[in-house]
Amino acid sequence: NNVVYAHVTPDGKSVAYNVIHPDETRSLWVRRVEDRNALQIVPPQAVFYWGGMSISADGSQIYYITAERDAKHGTLYRVSSLGGAPRKLVETVNDLGSLSPDGGRILYVRYGDAMQLLSANAADGGDERVVYTGAANHIFRDPHFSADGAAIYLIKFERINGEEFWS
Repeated sequence: NNVVYAHVTPDGKSVAYNVIHPDETRSLWVRRVEDRNALQIVPPQAVFYWGGMSISADGSQIYYITAERDAKHGTLYRVSSLGGAPRKLVETVNDLGSLSPDGGRILYVRYGDAMQLLSANAADGGDERVVYTGAANHIFRDPHFSADGAAIYLIKFERINGEEFWS
């Protein structure tokens, strides 16, 4: 009853997940599916985890977003699945998507005057590129590369004449 986001590694052998502690701090953990023992990857912090997680194809890197309680945007981080210091990749992020098939790019969404779907270098957050821009009243969620990397799929929410449309 205290897990917020979870993501299974591509090989299906491990799961990464965020935990909410009684003092309202959050931490990041990894455990093997067949084993109840877990490894804490990121210690408890007074932040929120946003927009899910992504894991590299080899399971060695975990990508996640944290934000302050009343923040409008979060920060995208990468951390080794064995632990260690997280690396800040991109600021002003709202939702996280998948890695490209070759692991070189990561997708994310930024809310603002316009809704933006972006990608950046998965290693260091550099070379940020706007992939698609929508109206400010749209919300993009869960962008994912196709298996061959030729297309990107996402969920789009919009309100038209007071009605909600999800596509």
